[in-house]
Amino acid sequence: MKKYRDEQCTRPVLDEVECDRCHKVIVADSIAGQFELQETYSIDIKCGYGSKTWGDLHQVKADLCEQCIFELISPFARVSRYA
Repeated sequence: MKKYRDEQCTRPVLDEVECDRCHKVIVADSIAGQFELQETYSIDIKCGYGSKTWGDLHQVKADLCEQCIFELISPFARVSRYA
């Protein structure tokens, strides 16, 4: 017979994001803020061996608000509805 006990655990909860481009801070202190926080985007690129752009085996990260990522990629992005 298996017996279990309750155990309290903590986990990190995203509370705010600062856009690395415009420096807008989005805080999850209201319902509107929580929805806006869901529309932030994180980029995490691991450059390969011999990368000519950012450098050999570097890691590139950025957190962007919805407006900034739209301005940066909308000229060439393909937009479609997903199910």
